[in-house]
Amino acid sequence: MSQETSQPLLVDSNPEGALEHDLSAFIEQAELTGVRLTSVFGAVKSEDPVTAVGMTQKIRPQIRYRIDGFDCKFDVDSRILDGDGEERARIAVHIVASFDVPGDLRDIDGGPPQELLTLFVQQVAYFVVFPYLRATIQDMSMKLGLGAITLGLLRADGNPTNFTFAPLATASAAPTSEA
Repeated sequence: MSQETSQPLLVDSNPEGALEHDLSAFIEQAELTGVRLTSVFGAVKSEDPVTAVGMTQKIRPQIRYRIDGFDCKFDVDSRILDGDGEERARIAVHIVASFDVPGDLRDIDGGPPQELLTLFVQQVAYFVVFPYLRATIQDMSMKLGLGAITLGLLRADGNPTNFTFAPLATASAAPTSEA
């Protein structure tokens, strides 16, 4: 039976030059073994058509130690807003990136040092899962009838720089075929 623990990510780390050097060595030896969605949820507040013009997003990372490595889990809560700033829809995504590390990179508790993992999540793991998150939010927004929501570039703090909203084509604007 493997021993696993889960803990919130520390985000108030103040890495020094030595930690940056350790991160470089850690990145060279860590291996991405998988990225998976563990939950996707989407809902609109009403059945009326919605024109999305804004979005708020909260991303909460967590680290879970495994015997042979660790998992970076991201809980993402996106609230889609209308022109009045009212929430009209919600998309929640839970995504996990799994990494294996050689035994010599683990401390006595079985995982890499917390400060190193915090830096790894901030500078590597966010960027690993972001394309999956972007595709999932765009897909779900289309299925909810909101149009395509595209997340912009990812900033160093783990949040997108912007969001682009492309409304769905209306029935009257759809091309017609001649018989």
